[in-house]
Order: sequence, then C-alpha cells, then structure tokens
Amino acid sequence: MKIRVLFLAALIVGGGFVIPGSAAHADTLGGIDVVPSKGTSETPISVVTERGCSTPAKRVSAVLYGKGLPAKGQVVVAPNEVGFSTTRPMQLPLSNAFVIYAQRNSTGLQGTYRLKVLCTDRIGITVLDEFVTTMNWRTPGGSLKNIEKATYTAKSTAGVVAALAAAPKVSTPPPGQGPGAPASPGVTPGASPKASTGLPDVEAPDGSNPGTDKLVTNASTPPPAGPQDRTPWFVVGASLLALSAAAALWFRGRRTTS
Repeated sequence: MKIRVLFLAALIVGGGFVIPGSAAHADTLGGIDVVPSKGTSETPISVVTERGCSTPAKRVSAVLYGKGLPAKGQVVVAPNEVGFSTTRPMQLPLSNAFVIYAQRNSTGLQGTYRLKVLCTDRIGITVLDEFVTTMNWRTPGGSLKNIEKATYTAKSTAGVVAALAAAPKVSTPPPGQGPGAPASPGVTPGASPKASTGLPDVEAPDGSNPGTDKLVTNASTPPPAGPQDRTPWFVVGASLLALSAAAALWFRGRRTTS
C-alpha cells in the first residue's frame, strides 16, 4: 500500500495525466466560471468555483475530459491545499496553457470538453464532491500542427465572476470631504467655499447670480458726482474778515493813545 501511494504521488508531482480513484458517488456542488471565458490555446486560464468544497474534503484539483485526452482525464490542476476552501469560492490557475496539453497528448483540440474541479481526501485520490462546466474548442483542420491557432469559448456556470463585475464600485472621497468631515456653515462639503455677500445665492435664468453680480458692480463703480460742498471756503472767508476787523481795531487804538 505504501509503495502504491508513493507511486501515485510521483505521478501527480511529475505531471501525471490521470487521478486514480472513483468519482461515482461524488455530489455536484455547483458550476465553474472559466476566466477568461474565451481565448486561444496559449491563453493562461483560471477557474472559479461557485462555492467551497464541503467537509470532510481536504484538497482540490481539476481534470479535463474530451477528445484526444486520457479516458480518466487530463489533470490541469494537481491536488493541492493552497487554493482549497470550504467557506468561499475557490480560484485555481491551470498548471499550463492548453497548447501544452494538446502537444502532450498529440491531439488537436476539437469539440466539447468537460472540465471538473474535484474536492478530494487528503491523499487526493477519493473524490467527494465536484464542480462542472464545459469548454468548446476549435482547431483549424482538427490538426495538432494548427494548435497555435486553436480557440475556445467556455460556459460560465457559477456566476461568481459576473456577480463581482456587476457589484457597485465604491469610490473613496478625498481627505476632508467624506461624510464625517466637518463643513463650514453654508458650504456644501466638497465644494469651493464662496465669499459671504449677505445677498441671496440664486441664479437668474441667464446663469448669472444677482447677489454676486450686484456686489461686484457696486465695488467697481464709483459713486455718482453730486453738488460740490462749499463749506470749507466759507469758513476760510469768515476767518479772514475777522482778522481784518481785529487789525483795524488795533491800529485805531494805537492812534488814539498817541
């Protein structure tokens, strides 16, 4: 038994083509999203499961079934614990681009292929649960020599990627402009503060602001010219007359004394 386990481990680590064991009693837990959903034989591909594995599964792997591949499937993700989860969808990058699998099996990729993500025991042999989807491949002439021109489309059956793409994006406001940021009285958060004019801040139909426009007009227009104020000249004239009268009285007094 120990020798068999070591042999199976060597096959997996060395890029073996099949996973021994039976999946006859495996439950289908959901679908798979293939990312990207279309591409070529050289496109790097990841798969996303609809949910996590159920307990008591301990590892996850992925196997491809179809024309030109081994009857028990081509391993595209070796059993591992890195991408394994029982609480959330699992994202697993495939080990190689499909051009490698085609060359390894000396086959062109043609027709419908079934892709399974398998939840297994700790050894990676017994399949407990699985996720399933399909891929459609077209290779010109169905020939391996044209494998670099092969293209695929995949059926996304999990809906996880689409749900994430449709989720609303939340933008982070600039510092000091969030919902909890204090705002100056009369100033809308995120808007440039305006100088207080004491006039209504209402736009006229032509887009102007009567209050602000009036303030600017009053500040730039000089007051109208009115009648000149002659009071200073009257005061000067009266002072000169008073000085003249005082001088005349002083001279008269000196003549009388002499």
